[in-house]
Amino acid sequence: MGVECCSKKEVVDEFFPFHGHGAGQCQRLFLTTAISEATTTKQKNTNKPGVATPSQPPTEIRASPRRATTLTFCNKMRLSQPKGEAAGFQAMLEAALREIHPDYERNKVVRGIRTEYIREVIPGVFASHNALCMKGTYYHGFCITLHRELPTPYLHSPFTAGGRFDHNRSVNMAIQRDLGRHVILSDSHQFRKGCERIIPRCTSEAESLLLPHYMSVFERSRNALMALAECVVGDTPISEDREAIRRYGSSFDDWDCDMGHFASLFEKWRRESSEFLSAVMASKPELFQRLRDKGGIDSATLAK
Repeated sequence: MGVECCSKKEVVDEFFPFHGHGAGQCQRLFLTTAISEATTTKQKNTNKPGVATPSQPPTEIRASPRRATTLTFCNKMRLSQPKGEAAGFQAMLEAALREIHPDYERNKVVRGIRTEYIREVIPGVFASHNALCMKGTYYHGFCITLHRELPTPYLHSPFTAGGRFDHNRSVNMAIQRDLGRHVILSDSHQFRKGCERIIPRCTSEAESLLLPHYMSVFERSRNALMALAECVVGDTPISEDREAIRRYGSSFDDWDCDMGHFASLFEKWRRESSEFLSAVMASKPELFQRLRDKGGIDSATLAK
């Protein structure tokens, strides 16, 4: 068909870092189905007309419209961030952030189609302006986070409040969802006329509206976060019993919770806090093991 396709895991890792989680589930299902069909075409058509075998010469193969469409979609996704535009966008975003606060710096842990600039607001707490590039559009999100590490392969982290590489919780959507306010604001950036004004305004609105709100969430959640951080940096075993968390919540938000929701669950299960925190760590063993190994969380700073 003249299209070189990447593996299923490669595409999902690159474009949808939250395997099986988050609002992008339908897109992932479509994409992985397309890749699966494309990569198994040869096996499915073995010994059928149009497929070369040792005793049969190759004949013309006509691709079905659906299969051709999905492969074209995959190819476009692979080319979603032209190198020139990526560098230009990063330069414009960095310039806008330096106008707001000179301490913003690139988070070098983040690469590929993700861009993130962070600054330490108070010891151990970082403000994050982040962008996820999909098909040439940069979805601008804002959050506070207690770690530089990404929560992959999950979308949320108990140590994060706000949208971090979540195109369904960009700045404008977060203002509506978390503050109950409606503003006229563009948060899906492209290199087009007016972007030199749109990007600075988006960063400014996020700082002035969302940062105070998320810091108040952090203050309310501090005790719960300290307890979890002590488990992460301590010697509490990190098991892989992902089903243990089901005992403490029945909804998807309970299993893949952000800072505010985690704190509310901690208060609910305070009498069984040790068992609850162990279940939380077991629900995302990859994330918490990385934070432990790399010293990504400092529980002492949270106590100040």
